[in-house]
Amino acid sequence: MDIYLEKEVEKVRKVDPNKRYWFVRTYGGEIYHSYYEGNYIGLGLNNVPMKYIKEAKEDEYNLRNFIEKNTDYKLGSITRWVNQLIDFEHEVKIGDTVIIPDKNSDRLSIGIVESDVYIESKTGTFRHGDETVEYPQKRRRVKWERTIPKESIIQTDLKNLISSQYGITNANRFAETIEGYVSSVFIKDDKAYLVIKINQDEEINAFALNNFLSSLTFFYHEYCRENGEDVNDELFIKIKLQSKGGLALKAVSIGALVAVSTLFALSDSVHLKLDLRNQKIDASSDGLLKSLTNFLDANEKRRERWALFQDSLAQLKAVRADESIKSNQEASNEVKKEGKQKK
Repeated sequence: MDIYLEKEVEKVRKVDPNKRYWFVRTYGGEIYHSYYEGNYIGLGLNNVPMKYIKEAKEDEYNLRNFIEKNTDYKLGSITRWVNQLIDFEHEVKIGDTVIIPDKNSDRLSIGIVESDVYIESKTGTFRHGDETVEYPQKRRRVKWERTIPKESIIQTDLKNLISSQYGITNANRFAETIEGYVSSVFIKDDKAYLVIKINQDEEINAFALNNFLSSLTFFYHEYCRENGEDVNDELFIKIKLQSKGGLALKAVSIGALVAVSTLFALSDSVHLKLDLRNQKIDASSDGLLKSLTNFLDANEKRRERWALFQDSLAQLKAVRADESIKSNQEASNEVKKEGKQKK
């Protein structure tokens, strides 16, 4: 079977294994639109001199002392602000990923840091609760990649991150989930990842889940055999399920997981289903569909497993994590339209 695996693998997004992930709050969503439309993120305490923040990596005394004497913060709050200012200046790097929430976390936007910290002197003010607050002056430029609506967020993965009250929070432990929203198939640390969302409110059917997972591993091994790759059991499946939830597959065999992902993406294609049912292929059909059809028609076991796989997909309402999310351009237009209405 020719499934053009080399070409498909070349198209898969490769993630820098050294990048870090950060969750940045937006004052309860009040300045989400400013961050998004202005392509930046920021951190408060505008009156803190940058000199103290820059030297705090080696000696934080001046920074801590300034906050203590010039704000109403005490003890633990001072320590939290010291750590956040240090992280924003010293730990966040160009190329890192940031996530910001809208009001009530109705959406999350994911972006890539594009600059070191700079100072924006003319910022203006906004209302936050009963207070008038200055927009953050300490900023980093960001290129936004994805905006996820609340209904598409895998709450079981991200709820602890979203509930963080820190101005900036390290989110490295959510890396797989975050990357899965940017594109559901990606390569990191020489391993391929496929992130899948279970899209239903009712309880998960255990038998459907078992059929779904066993089908994925079955096709993974079949593709290894078909393409002359060593068959191995290094396909790791991480499951986080409470009704709506998700799971992530991690594989050493990049080509095989990309092929499984392709099969998964095409599993709801009416054209493909009809071709398989009638055991024929239109000569004008796409080469990938034809190669998949030939692969599945190669033996009875594959056809039986394909039917089982599709049935489990229907019961679980499973999709690749990025498939239920609007394009970045559509989401961007919606955010900007809302921003204009608020002004």
